[in-house]
Amino acid sequence: MRLEVFTFDGTWRETDRALVGEADSWFWFPLTGRHAVCAFSTSSTQPAPVAVSLLITPSVGCSPTENFRIDNGRIVPA
Repeated sequence: MRLEVFTFDGTWRETDRALVGEADSWFWFPLTGRHAVCAFSTSSTQPAPVAVSLLITPSVGCSPTENFRIDNGRIVPA
C-alpha cells in the first residue's frame, strides 16, 4: 500500500510517496472493499502529522497505526 502526497501550485503534482507497512503484506480484496481504511487522520500544521490504519482482513481486523509527517511535501516516518 502506498501513501502519496500531492501539492497544489496552480496544478496538483505528486511530491512524494511511501509504503504503508511492509511490501507485499496487504491483500488486494480487503483494501478495495468497504471499511478498508480503519483510521486516517492529518492536520494542517507544519510538519503535518498523518496516521493511518488499514484493514488486514475482516477476520484479523485492522493494522497497527502507522505514523508519518509531511514536511514541505515530503513524507517522513514518525
